[in-house]
Amino acid sequence: MKLLSLLSAGLDSTVNTFVAAREHLLVGTLSFDYGQRAAPAEIRQAKQISNHLGVHHTLIDLPWFKNLGKSSLNNSLFEVPTHEQVSIDDLTVSQKTAERVWVPNRNGVFLNIAASLAEAQGADGVVVGFNVEEAATFPDNSQ
Repeated sequence: MKLLSLLSAGLDSTVNTFVAAREHLLVGTLSFDYGQRAAPAEIRQAKQISNHLGVHHTLIDLPWFKNLGKSSLNNSLFEVPTHEQVSIDDLTVSQKTAERVWVPNRNGVFLNIAASLAEAQGADGVVVGFNVEEAATFPDNSQ
């Protein structure tokens, strides 16, 4: 099976990318710069991972994402929740902190763009790094 990996270079997408490369034909990786604070590090790591695996890395800029919502991920006017503000074992706390980092339908947009690129490259599917734990607070991580 030919796959394109949606690679943020976080733990989940990195592991899934390596598994896909080991078990399938990885046709490339795709990352986005949507103005997120971690963009420079994410992009640098995604390129290194892609180079290590010997696949092409595509970077797509989505500057208009900065104007969506009030996410601390891509708007410096808002503080990113840290330490005691975050508790993945407490759904109420998780939902409150999720509101502060929510970028409206970010993963949905990413998946649609990735699906277009995958089809254009002859891939059969897209590898993602979503996890079930976050689906309770981030609807775009759910099935």
